[in-house]
Amino acid sequence: MLRHTMLAKILYRSVRGSLAAALVVAGMMALMSAQGLLAQTVATYNFDDGTADGWVSFNGATTPTATTAAAYTGQYSLMTTTGATGQGGPSISLSGVLQAGAQYTITGYVELAPGSTASNANFTIRRLDPGCSGGTCYDTIGAYETGVTSGSWVQIGGSYTVSATETGLTLYAQLVGAKTAETMYLDDVVITETAPPPGGTPVASYNFSDGNVDGWVPFGSASLSNAMPSLPDPNGDTHALLWKVTATNGSAGPAYNTQIESFTLHQLRGRRCSPVVTPPGGSYPVLLGDIPASGIATAAFTINFSGCAPDARFEAIAPWSSAVYHTGVLYDRPDDKDHHDGFFDGQRGDDPQDGDQPDGGPDDNQRR
Repeated sequence: MLRHTMLAKILYRSVRGSLAAALVVAGMMALMSAQGLLAQTVATYNFDDGTADGWVSFNGATTPTATTAAAYTGQYSLMTTTGATGQGGPSISLSGVLQAGAQYTITGYVELAPGSTASNANFTIRRLDPGCSGGTCYDTIGAYETGVTSGSWVQIGGSYTVSATETGLTLYAQLVGAKTAETMYLDDVVITETAPPPGGTPVASYNFSDGNVDGWVPFGSASLSNAMPSLPDPNGDTHALLWKVTATNGSAGPAYNTQIESFTLHQLRGRRCSPVVTPPGGSYPVLLGDIPASGIATAAFTINFSGCAPDARFEAIAPWSSAVYHTGVLYDRPDDKDHHDGFFDGQRGDDPQDGDQPDGGPDDNQRR
């Protein structure tokens, strides 16, 4: 006999599905990326390539140069001499590096050259912003004064949230309280994003809809590939339900060219509404193919109950046919106790294999 079984209740409920283009993975895998899952470093400056890494003079200081005279790590640091009255220092543009509204930590290490007078230092950002008086603000990063001397490295900097209306950002290191020209060393400047802009600005997305693996690689002995599902995608629709129909063949012989001709819902109670049924592949008939003796075949339908009340109940009607068993109709409805019984109630037709015996066709009133 060929038997169909409905594997869920047809009643209104909120069910989310996820059948978008999927990445099929056996075992474990990892995305090989320099970006972290939480805080991510967006810029580092250690000057170990022997250059100034883009840093330039700010407010009358000398042109910054890489030097081996001192280094916090590695071999090089950045050397700059302030202006004659102690003003200025090394600077770098952060326009296009920092995102408006995001939060960062900006840190670095400073030391004075031998013979310099002890002073204080900080990081400051000159911010061009229409919300600032005169269009320019100066934002201190962390403590305004951090004591600095020769022969000892100290860390300066702290956290910084970028204005949503800024139009230009310049980071510079300066000495506070210096009265004459002083030479400073700067090393290991690190800028890390600790929180994205409000609302989030994705740094990467992967939906695999192009049929590729989008840069994902196996980790260990895993394997992976891109796979496209055959079902519509109800993801994001709280009224969408995936409904699975299973056709089970008996042991009498194969059921050739089995197919579901249609799938409709007849409302039994509740305020009238019109659920939308989408078959796999988007059209009828739904081909189940040849089902071997004692074999099964399945098909999943997407049903959208948008606009239906929570107490709505339905009867499912799915006419089917097979080259061996001819035709039949699958009915499925909830009983009065809200249990769910699946049965056939259709013409069995002649079965050339078993002489029209009861087990040669669909099992009438077959219970799950």
